[in-house]
Amino acid sequence: MAGSRRVFRADDDTEPLIAQTTNTALTSDIVISEVEGKVEMAGAGAQTWIPAFTNKVLRLGDRVRTRENSRIALRFSDKSVARFAR
Repeated sequence: MAGSRRVFRADDDTEPLIAQTTNTALTSDIVISEVEGKVEMAGAGAQTWIPAFTNKVLRLGDRVRTRENSRIALRFSDKSVARFAR
């Protein structure tokens, strides 16, 4: 397997849904394909979250999170899509 994909979810509903790329192969194969509501991203090692946007290429260690009533879709190089909603 070229890499792995992890999704972290807090146990209580007050925490945002957070995903982090851990793909050690080509990380440019993960692109934000849809954003709805309040979705934020932080670069690897960054402490500040900024609004996520469509067509952003995610790099190794980048994180995305969705807030209440929000969703994001990530497109991988094999054309598969992972959707996350809160």
